Amino acid sequence: MREILFRFVFKNRETGEIRKEIFSLNEIQSGCAKLIYLLRNSSLELIARDEFTGITDKNGKKIFENDIVKSDWGYGELNTKVEFQDIFFADNECTISENIEVIGNIFDNPDLLDGSK
Repeated sequence: MREILFRFVFKNRETGEIRKEIFSLNEIQSGCAKLIYLLRNSSLELIARDEFTGITDKNGKKIFENDIVKSDWGYGELNTKVEFQDIFFADNECTISENIEVIGNIFDNPDLLDGSK
């Protein structure tokens, strides 16, 4: 069974700075004090809750929704956004983690998508 994690993404209302924190489902269900503090902090706006896909990239980095991954299947490199589709995660091209690498996310690095999804 995969580890159930969520990455909460906050934006500072004053500076625009992005802050990401990862919490397990158990922490969320038990009312983790750090999460409650972040959600009640008036200077932070919750902009996303990204679920962990259950897989890691070729470097062992956990892949979450809204990450941008680079894949190379022998036809050239392609950058895509990881999305939840129906009952599984997809990045439109990749299914094998050895061929993909997390290179950023849509919050910190939207320019990495280069007009592709």
